[in-house]
Amino acid sequence: MKYLLLSLMTLQLHAQEVTDSWIKAVPPGLKMSAAYMKITNSTSKDMYLTHVKTIIAEYPELHTHEEKNGIMKMRQVKKVLIKAKESTELKPKSFHVMLIQLTRKLKIGELIKLDLFFSNGAKRTVMAPVKKL
Repeated sequence: MKYLLLSLMTLQLHAQEVTDSWIKAVPPGLKMSAAYMKITNSTSKDMYLTHVKTIIAEYPELHTHEEKNGIMKMRQVKKVLIKAKESTELKPKSFHVMLIQLTRKLKIGELIKLDLFFSNGAKRTVMAPVKKL
């Protein structure tokens, strides 16, 4: 029983794959940026990215862009759906992680740790490089 539980926990940890993560470089003095990535759900059940933690921003939030009356607006969302056996891309002008109140200047090329939390209880840590858009 102990080995079965350990095997199920290991499987759950690899239920989602995070690739192509990066953080947008911003000019000095700007206190907001955004993180992007591709998340693949290899399970047979839908899951959600529920929140993100990082020491680089006081308020990392999940956001999306939507068009209303011909105007693009950004808004916070509670979670991002990753459908079973599919991928969801967090990208500019779509779903993304807003990094609000940066705690320090971002340097191009540095790696920033992001902890991603999912509705199935899993946590993934990624090291996202800072890049120019």
